Amino acid sequence: MENDELFDGILKKFVGNKSLSWEAIHAEEFYRDLNSDYFVVENHLNFLIGEGMLKESEEPNPYISLTRKGWYVMTNTEKAGYVAKLGNRLKKEQREKSTLTWAKWATIFAAVTIITWVVDKLLKR
Repeated sequence: MENDELFDGILKKFVGNKSLSWEAIHAEEFYRDLNSDYFVVENHLNFLIGEGMLKESEEPNPYISLTRKGWYVMTNTEKAGYVAKLGNRLKKEQREKSTLTWAKWATIFAAVTIITWVVDKLLKR
């Protein structure tokens, strides 16, 4: 699973606005379908906590739950999810690349036209 898919997959584990204890997260049932290595999942969990998608309680038995931002992303993965953001970023890069290609050829055409015009004016003297 790619990073963006893993982020979306972790957020989907909280469907129903669940709060999960660290013990439940350490259980293989939680991370098995995300990644076989728990530490990869934990690193992504910590990233999501840092991003403000998840929050960790400060109680004696800490648990992880969604924030409003995380809930929004989880329920709108096709628009706001990490995979969607990657797709949007790739589309934007492709648009920028095609725009730069068009601008390059327009500049070359303008330069050749000007050079042709200058040479024509010089030869008519």
